[in-house]
Amino acid sequence: MKARTRQRVFSKPRSAIAAALCVFVLAGCTWDPLGVNDPTKAAADIIDSAIAQLTNQSDQWQTVLQGTIAKLTDETQKTIRNEVQNLLDRTVAVTISNFQCGIVDFLGNRVLEHLNAIKAQILHQTPPAITPHFCQPVPSTLDITLVRSGRPDHADFFGYDFDTQPAIKVFLENLNGVRTDVTSKLITNTAFQLTLPFGANGIQLDSSSKALRLNWNGRDLGSIAVIQPSVPFCVESTVPSDTFGSTTTFIPPHTAGDADFWQGGNVFNGPSPLIVSVIVSDTFNQQTVTATVWMSVFENAGDNTTVVGSRVVPLYNAPLGGKIEGIVSGGDAFSWSTSSPGKVFGDSSMHLTNGPSSVARVVDIGGFSGGPILYPGGSGPDPAHAAGTTAGVLVTWNTLQVKVSQPPPGYTTCT
Repeated sequence: MKARTRQRVFSKPRSAIAAALCVFVLAGCTWDPLGVNDPTKAAADIIDSAIAQLTNQSDQWQTVLQGTIAKLTDETQKTIRNEVQNLLDRTVAVTISNFQCGIVDFLGNRVLEHLNAIKAQILHQTPPAITPHFCQPVPSTLDITLVRSGRPDHADFFGYDFDTQPAIKVFLENLNGVRTDVTSKLITNTAFQLTLPFGANGIQLDSSSKALRLNWNGRDLGSIAVIQPSVPFCVESTVPSDTFGSTTTFIPPHTAGDADFWQGGNVFNGPSPLIVSVIVSDTFNQQTVTATVWMSVFENAGDNTTVVGSRVVPLYNAPLGGKIEGIVSGGDAFSWSTSSPGKVFGDSSMHLTNGPSSVARVVDIGGFSGGPILYPGGSGPDPAHAAGTTAGVLVTWNTLQVKVSQPPPGYTTCT
């Protein structure tokens, strides 16, 4: 009897045993050979079921679409659910529009207005303006997160007599109640339907958008509310760096030769011919703007005393919760070098160059005739050891204009 029981247990299909092990033994197991738990496949099956029902009962389209929406409950099916909801809303709206927003409304409003217009023409009077009537928008609300993903990429206004004069306008209203006329983006498909596209060819919704208002002759006919996310969108702005007039002195390390720039190491022989180069360049990441100052000095005589190196200098840090998008102005790199090998340059009242982001001058490596320091190493306490101690470059920074994306006032994070 026991043998038969064991045989019956282990004769179960392997898939059933694997499923049991997956459920009861392996924590977090996702074994699903048939894909029955795949939200995408499940959504496709739901849509297929709706298609099959509509093929047999096309007059039940509203009931079928409502049932389909009710079945798409998984969070990953949110976009598909919105698509079906928009299909339902749009179909209902078209049906309503074809009946002029309902038989009662049609008889009580539209026909009356047109009869009055006919009467005025008969009496050679100025006919009254035909008042456009708004039925409903599709979608009824705009989730700005979905709009930014391109679904939906437009909104429709349904009604009738949209081709009347004066023309219908549409306004984008922000959270402060300020309205911007965006009528130029409005497309008149028919006298019953207006379309307002989003994106590059349409209007741009942002973190300050509140509603779209359909307006005729100074009166709002209808609107679509804009739903903002719980985490606000980042606000882009251009801000100045606090660097104007600040200075950086860079002394490159001594890498070759003795420590002086005198011919033969003797001050009485005069300064050696030098080859000097300076490069200043800016870069940025999301958190900081930095400048790299590079310099080399080569003694083109004697024992070839050399100093060369670079230093990274922070110029601007992103605000709390924000990030740096780019450098708008004041961040162009520049370079300078002696015009010909052998010419001696040094600390003087003359600047080397006035670039867009900085002013630089070489210090303590040789002098211009008439300058305050006539000999290399003359500004340091030990002229015989200027290399690596006092010979270098002085950079005076101008203001940078930095493009920053940061949370709106009152928030510490944004998206």
